[in-house]
Amino acid sequence: MKPSHTIAILMVAAAIMAGLVLTRPQPEQSRQEDPTIVRLANYEIHRSQLERACHEAAWLVGKDWETLANDEKEKISTQVQRSLVDDALLEHHMAKNPPLPEVSENELNERMRRFASRFQSREAMRQATIKQGITDEKALYAWITGQIQREKFLAKMLEEKTMVTTDDARAWYAARVDEIARPERIFVRHIFISTLNRPSADARAMLEGALEILRKREKSFAAIASEMSEDYANQKAGGELGWMSRERLPPDLADQFFALRMGEPVLVQSKIGWHLAELLDRKPREVPTFEESEAEITAALKSKAQADVAIDFLKELRELYRIEMKTALHHE
Repeated sequence: MKPSHTIAILMVAAAIMAGLVLTRPQPEQSRQEDPTIVRLANYEIHRSQLERACHEAAWLVGKDWETLANDEKEKISTQVQRSLVDDALLEHHMAKNPPLPEVSENELNERMRRFASRFQSREAMRQATIKQGITDEKALYAWITGQIQREKFLAKMLEEKTMVTTDDARAWYAARVDEIARPERIFVRHIFISTLNRPSADARAMLEGALEILRKREKSFAAIASEMSEDYANQKAGGELGWMSRERLPPDLADQFFALRMGEPVLVQSKIGWHLAELLDRKPREVPTFEESEAEITAALKSKAQADVAIDFLKELRELYRIEMKTALHHE
């Protein structure tokens, strides 16, 4: 599992944690029916809980667990198992280091509202939560309270351990100013005729006729594009291609389009056809000032620093608390 996935799951606990219920060791008969997947201190995560979490993970991305290929199931179950362990570690650590973050009634009600909005009815929500091992409303409130507490704990810890100063942001800007510069861009419209299924001379002749109509002002560029352009993605938009840098254009068109003169439609040939192209506007290369970029740079640096801190924190927890982990679910 990529570290970024772990951080995302920890920071948005609702993502795939619906199947997590930490329990004390089970009697021997129950263990045989529902074997332990992970053992952490006095807590256990059982196969049934991992299975529920896997179904939830698939559901949250619009897929049905039962219809997934075996390799997809293996990948998801491995990721989910790792996430359940991370969540269990965090919950165990918080229990050993009170006090727990406070959760207000308003916070709990808002989270409940957002959770309920995922379902078409209250009964549908009740059935779904029962399938995930949450048997009544009291348990649901406790589960959501735990989510909020973990998020608050992590957010507070990350905020305290990560700080980005103006000097940090300025140093990043100075080292990468060329990377954040906006390249020269042009705004072009075109009428395109393909040469894939017709002779090049015929395609050119069609556009020469269109150019003559434009010069006589018998029709607008947009009207002709709508009628005859074979670039259907922008045909109804008058042939407008939008703002483009050289990197957005095929190499055989970039130099020709960037050499266009403003407001002078001309014929241009590419590997796949002919274009009647017109330059509508041009913007030179722009380098945003540090002041314009500071907020975005600071946010990016802080996000990266928090991800690093969270990864290190999870590593510390794994070293601090003994974990017995078996392999994830296997599928025939």
